[in-house]
Amino acid sequence: MKKYNFKYGYVSLYVDKNNFLYAIPSGENKKLNINATIDILEILESPYTDDDIECFVYGMLELCYTKENEDINAPHPLENHFNAKKWKIATNNLKYINVNWEVNEGYEVRASKKEKDGSYSGINKQQLLGFNPQPGELARAIKQAIEDSTC
Repeated sequence: MKKYNFKYGYVSLYVDKNNFLYAIPSGENKKLNINATIDILEILESPYTDDDIECFVYGMLELCYTKENEDINAPHPLENHFNAKKWKIATNNLKYINVNWEVNEGYEVRASKKEKDGSYSGINKQQLLGFNPQPGELARAIKQAIEDSTC
């Protein structure tokens, strides 16, 4: 079983029309005592293999809680990357997938749908992978979530 230095963490994956993966790990805002994305953005450009996807996502999970989200109102990493003034504009035409790790349940991948207001909501297509996904299993779950998600 993979050991992390946290009990709960997640990576927000966004996918563009070229299948590039934009990953942002979670951290903590200590002032508000909440989990939040942190100012780290990594990109996996297509084409990629299942092994590339898994190395990328596992690496991003390792970055969870390595920084603090000090200002919940600071621009989102995607706003900075796309030079957009609002998160809704930065995420226009992007699909969203959430990859969670929870100490009592293991890995979960969740697809989402884009709402009219620009937000995302989880859909009932979550995939529970447990503590020790077999090689390729996480990548398959992520690719299925990309297929199931809407933007």
